[in-house]
Amino acid sequence: MLSQHRVHRRATSVWTIIVLSLGWWWFVAGTSWRRALAVDSDSSATDLAFFETHIRPVLIKHCYECHASDAEDIGGAFLADSADGMRVGGESGPAIVPGDVEASVLISALRYESSEMPPEGKLPNAVIANFETWIERGAIDPRTDVIAASRVEGSFDWDSAREFWAFQPLRAPHVPITIESNGDTTAANPIDAFISGDLRQAGVIANERATAEVQLRRLCFDLTGLPPTSDQMRTFLADPSESRWRSIVDDLLASPEFARQWARHWMDVARYADSNGGDFNATFHDAWRYRDYLIRRLAADTPIDQIIREQVAGDLLPANSDQDRSDQIIATTFLMLGSKMLSERDKAKLTMDVVDEQIDTVGRAFLGMTLGCARCHDHKFDPVPTEDYYALAGIFKSTQSLHGESQQYVSTWQPTPLPVDESILEAIETYRIELQQLESSLEKDRQQVKELDEARRGLGIWIDDVDADRVGNWTVSTYTPGFIGPHYVHDNNANKGDCQITFATNQIPAGHAELRIWYSAGDNRSSMTPIQIEAGAQSYSYQLDQRRQDSNGYHKLAVIDIPMNVTVKLVISNEGTDGYTIADAVQWVPVNDAGEPIANQKDEVNDTLQVKRDRLAERIKQNTKRLSQLKANAPPPRPTAMAVCDASTDRIGDCRVHIRGEVNNLGDVVPRGFLRALSNGAVEFGSGSGRLELAWWLTDPDQPLTPRVMVNRVWSRLFGQGLVRSVDNFGVRGDRPSHPELLDYLATTWVRDKWHLKPLVREIVLTETYRRSSKLQQRALAIDPENRLLWRAHRKRLTAEMIRDAALVAAGQLDHGDLAEPMKNHGVLVRNNNASSKAKSLVGLDDRRRTMFLPVVRNEVAKFLINLDFVNPDLLTGQRPLTNVPTQALTLIGSPEIQRWAAQTTQRMMRISRSDDERLSWLVRRLWHRDVQERDRELFHGFIRSRKDMTSASQREHAWQQWTAAMMAATEFRYLD
Repeated sequence: MLSQHRVHRRATSVWTIIVLSLGWWWFVAGTSWRRALAVDSDSSATDLAFFETHIRPVLIKHCYECHASDAEDIGGAFLADSADGMRVGGESGPAIVPGDVEASVLISALRYESSEMPPEGKLPNAVIANFETWIERGAIDPRTDVIAASRVEGSFDWDSAREFWAFQPLRAPHVPITIESNGDTTAANPIDAFISGDLRQAGVIANERATAEVQLRRLCFDLTGLPPTSDQMRTFLADPSESRWRSIVDDLLASPEFARQWARHWMDVARYADSNGGDFNATFHDAWRYRDYLIRRLAADTPIDQIIREQVAGDLLPANSDQDRSDQIIATTFLMLGSKMLSERDKAKLTMDVVDEQIDTVGRAFLGMTLGCARCHDHKFDPVPTEDYYALAGIFKSTQSLHGESQQYVSTWQPTPLPVDESILEAIETYRIELQQLESSLEKDRQQVKELDEARRGLGIWIDDVDADRVGNWTVSTYTPGFIGPHYVHDNNANKGDCQITFATNQIPAGHAELRIWYSAGDNRSSMTPIQIEAGAQSYSYQLDQRRQDSNGYHKLAVIDIPMNVTVKLVISNEGTDGYTIADAVQWVPVNDAGEPIANQKDEVNDTLQVKRDRLAERIKQNTKRLSQLKANAPPPRPTAMAVCDASTDRIGDCRVHIRGEVNNLGDVVPRGFLRALSNGAVEFGSGSGRLELAWWLTDPDQPLTPRVMVNRVWSRLFGQGLVRSVDNFGVRGDRPSHPELLDYLATTWVRDKWHLKPLVREIVLTETYRRSSKLQQRALAIDPENRLLWRAHRKRLTAEMIRDAALVAAGQLDHGDLAEPMKNHGVLVRNNNASSKAKSLVGLDDRRRTMFLPVVRNEVAKFLINLDFVNPDLLTGQRPLTNVPTQALTLIGSPEIQRWAAQTTQRMMRISRSDDERLSWLVRRLWHRDVQERDRELFHGFIRSRKDMTSASQREHAWQQWTAAMMAATEFRYLD
């Protein structure tokens, strides 16, 4: 049976290779596939959380008044306060059709396409989109009956509530003794002892160890997210001993890649993103600092309880150094990362929405409790009354998250300055003063130039370009200084013959007048700018070389005879010009027969003004150069974090119950506190928000949920499933632990060992349980089909990040550096509101660094990653729902990224290996991380024989590229056995 399973799995893998390698695209592309989600208990928990967070509150607020069983007049015979009511519907038929958005009457009503619900006004598009997502994912709805809006005080039996397994105190269980078949006892790994005892009791024989290749590949991906190196494979396959395994484990735990991989795990829980998403996709410029904070803390094996406290209240903790203080402030970014409805005009509602998101996140991340639904009513299943919710709400409402607006009605946050060395602050302040002084001096000099220009305009008759008549596409500019008036214009060296500008005046006295043309000269100007003048019956034509000018900023073009009482017109055009045509101002100066300015308009005055102007112009030129140099050598700005802080003293306090979650329907004040199911007695809060007290309570060794939840998260990352499969829900609706005593053993020893992650991971991966093969046994499968007893290893799909990173490793392209400030070049919004910015992708995969360093832009995650089940950054996700659908195979063989990496891998292979057998062996080791087998050779040579285009070297290389891409699409590449 074992060999049959292995052959079947291999046959499936190679059939994928053959089908995809031969390019039978019509076979797959011509089939209409509907994406089938493999929903396990954890994905169901995610759907339940989505309902409680995004659906139920809206129904309560906008629908229950007319469509609840206690409504005075039920509209349309439709009840919205139960799951059955939604599906049965009313006079218009079923309100929802799970999985079919367009067939759901509720959606057309919300869109105002049929009836208009709610009648008082259409809901925001983001809210409607949440309903569409909910229905598309199956409309998961836990409501079995009507939930009352209030409860009678004292209706909870707290003693009974605390008897639930998850609320029980941690106990150090007795480790079973392993008894061998000969009657001897052995000191087995305690984890193996717990697992073996349950297997023995069920009559199930566990699998033997996986092959050395499988064990090593599993270990490397689990601990670092990257495949084993050639040296690691060579070393371990040559000596697969216990000591060598321990040595490799220790090396991987000490590597920087371990911290990166496990930071990425927690980023799923922290709903990490580099933008807000939703209605106003604001840029999170400083979110990356939180990512790097996690990496630093995990690399140093900082106790997890300390990391938890820092994420909840780091800004309120004592610090040992500036770096420590900086990290503690950055850690509170955890509370800020959630998507927010920033354009919400009802700021009281926005505040409570942010509070709700923070309560929900803290509850599920650290306690494995769904708390968000208690905003509107007592928790339906768990002992969490509404008062407990608002006891926590008082803590987060006393915390400053948002402050001010980025534009009218759009809320924002204030970046928090991080502590830096005093010398850095001095350099920043010195730079600020120098910059201010230089800019002030430039502004003053430019103002004086304007005043001098105005004084010079008193000499003769002036016409500025702002007073001229323009025809054609003239461009307004202030690029070249020294212009007259507010600006000058140019033709952009285009549309020749289409542009002309007319300067007209009837103020010139009869007689001789000197014509001065003002413009900025330059090498790219026109050398043959046509000038046409009309003065009564007289007309004049000139060609002006605008590459040159007189030293005083203009060109004396001619002296013109001006008749009495005429309008003089001067026309500049770009007909036949050979460069930029400039138009700034025209000056007419009356002169005598000798060409000298007459009466009080002698050039002495003008010359004096020009000297002053020239001096100022030179100083402006020099200071502009200094300003450019100063900015080029500016010290780095003071770093900031996207952090929270305590609100002002007058805003710190307890919160009133919001009846049905409505901000304008207030009940009694609830003292700040924690969950009564897990705590006894009143809590004494200091002068702050209460986050510090909450942080210490979350990590109190006598509070049992946090240790259980955290060790279960670690277990799920290593085994593919948690001992509690619903890793984010330890409540009544969650799964029960498969090995409760083992869970408590892990939690108690972990707390006793100071909450360190690396020793916990080490203890688990050194077990026989972790190293087992994934082979199927029919007898064991019949007894335990879900493998809850862990008689074999769960096959695990590589995450989207692992698949991309492994392909980059094979191609020899992976850059192990990190990426600071990934959103540096983005403004307040990740995209400008124009078509050109929307056309460009923000999340391209061309960067060679690990996928965890690429920006996560909400609403714009790369399709390549989405198709491979990349985490939804809007949601807290303890375990990603993984699917196995045809689009993934198409993505992995047909995407341009895979084709590029396959080509690079092929080129690398062909440089190293010569014969086909050598090349095949090289590929199998790099992509599947094992030695080549005879079956691999048969498949490959069959593929080669089927090719007709193998005559040239380029054709042969292209065939190898197709084969490589097919190997990347195979199950052996995508899965861990």
